[in-house]
Amino acid sequence: MSATPTHTPTPASGADTVSYLYAVCRADAPEPAGGQPPAGAGGRLRLVREGGLAGVVASVPADEFGTRGLEARLNDLDQLEALARAHNAVVDAAHARATVLPMRLATVYLDDARVAEVLRAGAEDFGQLLDWLDGHEELGVKVYAVAPAKPQEAPAAGTPEAEGATSPGRAYLRRRQAQRSSHRDAYRAAGEVAARLPEAVSAL
Repeated sequence: MSATPTHTPTPASGADTVSYLYAVCRADAPEPAGGQPPAGAGGRLRLVREGGLAGVVASVPADEFGTRGLEARLNDLDQLEALARAHNAVVDAAHARATVLPMRLATVYLDDARVAEVLRAGAEDFGQLLDWLDGHEELGVKVYAVAPAKPQEAPAAGTPEAEGATSPGRAYLRRRQAQRSSHRDAYRAAGEVAARLPEAVSAL
């Protein structure tokens, strides 16, 4: 399993840290509570303000979150899980205090000045998304497809039940086709349910 970060900066010569952007909020949001993200999530949290926006940022080691270090981290399942949990914890804590727009996992920039440039360049889009998110809560919904029944086994060759049956090869192919068809039907049904969820949830 691997993940592709939004940015993989090459640190400037001599730079010890780069800036990890967790989320975007409005400039009047309170400073992050506690200040320190979970282990492995970077240094002290802070807000980088630019115009009417702010980024929830922490400094992270340049050797671990530069191009090579970040690639290795994201391809190690244990490190990836730890980073994802820490990332979500920071976003959840920020969301408890203000409307936030979460960034993708491992969104990293060379420094705070570059974060400010991104906020300035995307001010209109970020602002519209934050307006849309105001007053809304995120709901996690899972849709499960019921596993199809196991295809009936063909009667063993040489038994009375096998008399008149097709060859074992053809019987196997028929079972496989029936299995694939059952899976397609189950996933199609789950997709139809998922498509109706936004309308159903909007009434809550």
